Amino acid sequence: MSVDQGELTLSPEWAAWVTENALNGASPQELIEGLADEGLCPEFAEREVVRLITSAPFQAAKQWRREALR
Repeated sequence: MSVDQGELTLSPEWAAWVTENALNGASPQELIEGLADEGLCPEFAEREVVRLITSAPFQAAKQWRREALR
């Protein structure tokens, strides 16, 4: 985890893990459980997964991936 303006966020490595796995089809629940299995608080994990998968960059990457796989 890292501190960003006084609020905890996932480390860049964990954020990349969430992003990569979400783009490869993992469900939000699977991502949350994976983070919780690594010792993160489930509520924190849920907040971060939702933040990442609803972000504009993730949505753009998801669209790009969908088009690239056509």
